[in-house]
Amino acid sequence: MSCIYYFSRLVIRSIQSKSPRKIVISSSVSILFIFSNIYDVFIDIGIIQSIFLTEYAVTAIVLLLSIDLLLNFYLGYQKQTALSVITKSFEEMIQNIDLYVFRYDENGNITFFNKFSEKELSFDDNNLHRPLEEFFTIEEKEGDDLNFRLTVKSKTYKVIEGTRVSVYLSPKNKESYIIGYEITQRLTHQKKLTETLDQLQKVTKQLEEENTFLKETKFKGKNKPSVLVVDHNFSMSVESEIKRIANYKSTVLIHGNEGAGKTYIANQIIKYGDRSEKPQIVYNCHSTLKSVFNTKYYEDSVFTQGYNKSILDVANGGSLVLENIHYLSDDDQIYLLDLLKQLDESDDQKYDVRFIATTNQNLRKLATEGKFNFELYHFLSIYRIHLPDLKRRLSDIPYLVEVFVDSYCKKNNIPQFKVSIATIKKLQAYHWPENIKELKYIIHRAINNSKGKTLKLYQFDEYIEEHKEGESQFLSLDDQEKKYILKVLKYCNWKVSGKNSASELLKINEATLRSKMKKLDIKKV
Repeated sequence: MSCIYYFSRLVIRSIQSKSPRKIVISSSVSILFIFSNIYDVFIDIGIIQSIFLTEYAVTAIVLLLSIDLLLNFYLGYQKQTALSVITKSFEEMIQNIDLYVFRYDENGNITFFNKFSEKELSFDDNNLHRPLEEFFTIEEKEGDDLNFRLTVKSKTYKVIEGTRVSVYLSPKNKESYIIGYEITQRLTHQKKLTETLDQLQKVTKQLEEENTFLKETKFKGKNKPSVLVVDHNFSMSVESEIKRIANYKSTVLIHGNEGAGKTYIANQIIKYGDRSEKPQIVYNCHSTLKSVFNTKYYEDSVFTQGYNKSILDVANGGSLVLENIHYLSDDDQIYLLDLLKQLDESDDQKYDVRFIATTNQNLRKLATEGKFNFELYHFLSIYRIHLPDLKRRLSDIPYLVEVFVDSYCKKNNIPQFKVSIATIKKLQAYHWPENIKELKYIIHRAINNSKGKTLKLYQFDEYIEEHKEGESQFLSLDDQEKKYILKVLKYCNWKVSGKNSASELLKINEATLRSKMKKLDIKKV
């Protein structure tokens, strides 16, 4: 029974090994043993008269097992020979390859280096069995256990891009290698390129600072840009259009958001008209004043009898600017409408006044909703000018800046400042929620705090940051990405590549980061 158990296990193991040779031998041995034993039993009980086969079967079994053993030895020898050939080929390859190859043990000590390493690094037998860290500064790549950089600790600067390779000679026998190639020249060129780009940026910035707009050459004659653009389809500059309508008697309605330049346009209309030397009255309508046309406006105490004048009496023959006309009271709206009707029907009137109205509201909508006299709206909007926000006409910023600088410097006896391209670019990058009024404030503050001959924007970056707090908390994806990349770059002192750089912190390739910086217009400031 023990023999039956043994041979059964032998067959099962041969089947598990999936070796046809072992299956045939183990099956043959088992069959021989079982058959010879059964045959001898039949002889013992007298059923068969013959010789016993067990001894002969055992001899055959031993012979078969010996053949199997010899075959195992032979195949093992063949495998060993093949492994030796492979090992020799591998050693010859790593010995003669033009790459840096080091073998090291589990403690990190060098146990082998190839001829290329010996030649390039002047290694000899004294370098064996000594730690890698003694000869190299190892810079691990975050999140990568295989790839790293080796910087040679010697007078000759060399950087090797390396990778770890493990070779298993057997399940329990492993050899570890470092195989790498030199990237010193590439890094040197890259460093020089980066330094050149940084220097170019500095020179560009310096040129922008020194290259200023000259008002007398840039804004002269036909080259003078529009001060304000009426709308995108308007073919002429506002200045040309103002000169064209300046002498008209019809009313003008100027619409635009707060600070868009409505008062400036009204003043320009008066300036270029034939009423420029006649009375000019500006009245800021207010909802609390119920009547302005029938109220004492001007008191003359020069003469002994004294007399009072209304606002129309004072403005007679000249111009009356009604700012924020949407606040005009109902009674005054009716009075003004009657007056405009009379002026329209007959030239022989008590008052000869050019009316210019301004508003930052949608007057037509207010009239439709019954909050403003609809008929008066039609009379006022016979000629209508719409002023877009400053952020929609950034090309006007250079001229406006020159106007504000020239005016403020002359008024305050300050030497004229020149305005750099860099300053204009900064101003054009801002969205100006308060329009021209805000630009004027920034320029006046800059003039008061600038030294030298060129205008410097005083704490403009801080001003922008403060005003960002009131903006919408929702940004576009590009704006959000730009904001975050800027934050990371500032944290890394604008280091784009290498250890402790922005690309490492963002976990993206250096080229990818530079591409995003170009796309999102991110520049070092």
